[in-house]
Amino acid sequence: MKPDTTGLEAAAYRSRYDDGIIDLAIGLALVWIGIAWLWIPSLAGVSGVIPAVLVPAVGPVRRRFLEPRVGYVRWSPPRVHWEGLQLRRLLVMGVAALILGLGVFWWASQSDGNLQPVVGLPALLLAMPTVLLGAATRIRRLWWYGGLLIAAAVITIAVEAGPGAPLLTAGAVIALCGLALLIRFVVRHPVRAA
Repeated sequence: MKPDTTGLEAAAYRSRYDDGIIDLAIGLALVWIGIAWLWIPSLAGVSGVIPAVLVPAVGPVRRRFLEPRVGYVRWSPPRVHWEGLQLRRLLVMGVAALILGLGVFWWASQSDGNLQPVVGLPALLLAMPTVLLGAATRIRRLWWYGGLLIAAAVITIAVEAGPGAPLLTAGAVIALCGLALLIRFVVRHPVRAA
């Protein structure tokens, strides 16, 4: 008789992002976007290129970092299917958020020229996929990060600031959380002898 391992798999799945690498990637991407908006305005429009390159690199980096420490887990076909479905939904929602944001920005620039409410849009648009990624991966702290980005959007609009400083600040907080998680993970899981 084959043992029921669904409970073990569920526990392993819940803890699979405890290493902090995804947090570091999100935080560093936001820091980069904030820096571009603040100090390299000519690159602000293309600042999303770094996160677009960084996100696909997270998987291979995590595998190379995790496998020597905790081994390799092969997920059951239903879980793989569910995760793929969640990530496809996340992609569709992210693209929809981007299109919506660009449409709002274009509309505001065409109407009365008052772009102040729109400066909070980058943080708000980044909050949406962060929360959706949290829902897709079941990482609850990503919901908090999304809330932090929403707060950054509101503050940006309220103090009539540009989008750079709130994104940089939110990114720094998220990156520091990721670094703390990474340090804790490395201490708890040293590289195993071959």
